[in-house]
Amino acid sequence: MDTPTIDPDAPEWASRLLKVREGAAIVGENPSTFYRKIKSGIYPARIYLGSSSRIPGWELWDCIKAHAAR
Repeated sequence: MDTPTIDPDAPEWASRLLKVREGAAIVGENPSTFYRKIKSGIYPARIYLGSSSRIPGWELWDCIKAHAAR
């Protein structure tokens, strides 16, 4: 059985759920633009928690790494 590996280069926020505004600040975009890109599938889908939503930091980190590799 393969054990998952942890990316040693990952920042602290990659291990938790992020507020959408925090995710937008990380990638340097306006929250409205960030929401549109979530809806279009560029960024990971939101997870709804009661009346708020979060995005998985580890999935955002994967998106950033994939974009940097291009």
